[in-house]
Amino acid sequence: MDVLSALSEQFPDHPPTWNDIVIAVIAISWVPLYRTDLEEISWAMAMGGFVAFFVIRGPVANSPIGMRLGSWWKAIGLRGRAVGIILYAVGVWITSQFIYISVTLVSSIVAGGMLAIAVFVFLHVLSAREVSGWV
Repeated sequence: MDVLSALSEQFPDHPPTWNDIVIAVIAISWVPLYRTDLEEISWAMAMGGFVAFFVIRGPVANSPIGMRLGSWWKAIGLRGRAVGIILYAVGVWITSQFIYISVTLVSSIVAGGMLAIAVFVFLHVLSAREVSGWV
């Protein structure tokens, strides 16, 4: 059994779309565009972010709890998702006013996460051997 066959269980049951490809390109572009000084990134924390995002996107997303959360997220519609994202951002901003968190730490973890998203999409394309439409 090759690696892609073993990983294929972690991918969605449909081929990736061109939207996925665009998101992967944006994700991979984020690191050098957002962090102009890559020496500020803690590569150990970036690796931690990579592993965390990859595990959350793969095995956790395909667990019963992850599937249930994904179904709920789709069921609340575009407006509900926008409200959820805004509330999350407000919560993070409020928390950051009371608890100091290093910008380098956050940037490093997010950089690893962005790279994980790009790798996940790349592996999904290799596994599916096709890209299907825009949606």
